[in-house]
Amino acid sequence: MPNAEQKITQYLEEAHATEMGLVRDLQAQIGITPGGSYRKGLEKHLDETRSHAERLEKRIGELGHGGNPVLAGLGAVESLSAQWLALAKAPFDMLRGSGGEEKVLKNAKESAAAEALEIATYTAIEQLADQTGDKQTARLAASIRQDEQRMLDFVLGEIPALTEAVAKADVNGRSSYRLTDTGAGQSVREIGRQAQEAATGAARRTARAASPKRSETPKPAGTSSRSTAKRTSSRSSSAQRPASAAKRSTGSRGSTGAKRSTAATGNRSAKRATPAPRTTTAQTPAAPTPPADLPIAGYETLTAEDIITRLRQLSQAELMRLRAYERGAESRQTVLERIDTLVEDEPWTGYDSQNVEQISTALASADEDRRKAVREYERRHKERAGVIDATEREPANA
Repeated sequence: MPNAEQKITQYLEEAHATEMGLVRDLQAQIGITPGGSYRKGLEKHLDETRSHAERLEKRIGELGHGGNPVLAGLGAVESLSAQWLALAKAPFDMLRGSGGEEKVLKNAKESAAAEALEIATYTAIEQLADQTGDKQTARLAASIRQDEQRMLDFVLGEIPALTEAVAKADVNGRSSYRLTDTGAGQSVREIGRQAQEAATGAARRTARAASPKRSETPKPAGTSSRSTAKRTSSRSSSAQRPASAAKRSTGSRGSTGAKRSTAATGNRSAKRATPAPRTTTAQTPAAPTPPADLPIAGYETLTAEDIITRLRQLSQAELMRLRAYERGAESRQTVLERIDTLVEDEPWTGYDSQNVEQISTALASADEDRRKAVREYERRHKERAGVIDATEREPANA
């Protein structure tokens, strides 16, 4: 018979499997959902779901799987099953319903059911942990349950608008669903834009490599003096030519020959005076250079996906600077939309500039509303374990 720690581990493994499956399911939903408040909510909850899976995995590791490899193996099977179910479900989501609006609505209804299941799961884990004296697991389960309850409330609040869109499309014949507006459509556009940027960059590098560089090879010493001496000697020889040569030049041909001679001399002078056109890097338009104060190093070399993975670590001031630059230079919709989901008020002025110790000190006497605000903000952004733990500890004045 499993002991209390083993039973808690079993429940945590099941919850972890559910979270991993929901990560894939949310990714599939975002792929077919047009831009707007509902998709922003899905993107935000995708971050939360990944965080939930990481926190559960950490707690399972701390419990050591309860010393029961059978339960650990069962958890792994559950996780794989949930992930494969979500992957298999994604293509089906594209076919369900009579139109795009109904696909999104049906997915929303299933999301509501999934959130209710998660709420029940974490309620059971919290109760079991409380009864067995595992306060840390109980706090973890309560914290995640609050996130799932908030997501359920959000989805239920979005369903009326999603249903209205179905009525307009299927009853009134006024569909507003466009595949190009979905997350998948924007990803395709972003891939195309990145390919074009790569081709342009390659062309620039080729042009620079083919352009001669001034003073690339230093001239040997004395070259200039020898060239001057040769030109001086040539002019002296021309001046000393016999007069008969000059007569022959102007005798039978007369003025016509003189004109030709003068023209030839002029042409030669013009050729010597006019240098050949030179190709330089200035003729190739350069890409806009990001300002030095951008918070992500090497920004111009990163793809949109690379940038998005780094955004959560930025402060609100850094996000605002990055958004201003992105709008003026790149205008990548996926990056801008992700920044928009992260821009919000700090829990208090100067929060982003404080370290874990400073925030923990401020939370020691904070009320539950303040602690909850910090916890939710931290999970959406830097997700520092020390800060989250401080929000879940009992306040000093309790």
